[in-house]
Amino acid sequence: MKNEFIKIKFWWNDLDKFILIPTCILISIGIMLVFSASQILGSKYELSQYYLIKKHIVFVIIGIFTILTLSALSPKNIILCSVIILSLA
Repeated sequence: MKNEFIKIKFWWNDLDKFILIPTCILISIGIMLVFSASQILGSKYELSQYYLIKKHIVFVIIGIFTILTLSALSPKNIILCSVIILSLA
């Protein structure tokens, strides 16, 4: 258990916070902007007024999961995953 905590602590200390903080700010601004436009566009296209914000939040969650997963991988594993994904595309 303590070994896992040390791995998480090392990962958090190794994380580039100068990139993480602006990314979180941009995600928050994007959610607010989509939320403000979602009600008008939802009613214009006869959708739920929260349809676009729900869709946006799903993609935000997928994006955050991807960022956190890739930040935990070594550069060698990232290259391997990118080659596999490129060959599947």
